[in-house]
Amino acid sequence: MIDMTSEDDIVYRLRKRAAIRRQIPTRKSVQEGQPDRIADLLEEAAEEIELMRVQLHPQGVVKPLRPHVLD
Repeated sequence: MIDMTSEDDIVYRLRKRAAIRRQIPTRKSVQEGQPDRIADLLEEAAEEIELMRVQLHPQGVVKPLRPHVLD
């Protein structure tokens, strides 16, 4: 099964980063109540990856190509 809640999963990380960007009070888009285009792009990328995973692995079994290395 695809675990998209794992902190190592790229989809999780993209969505988490988008959420963090939207909460930074010093960002101009946050101050003006405008959309954050980069955050939107991060979420769009996460959605595309999810769709590709479903198309490539309809049974939901996915093994990462390589583990994410945390700095």
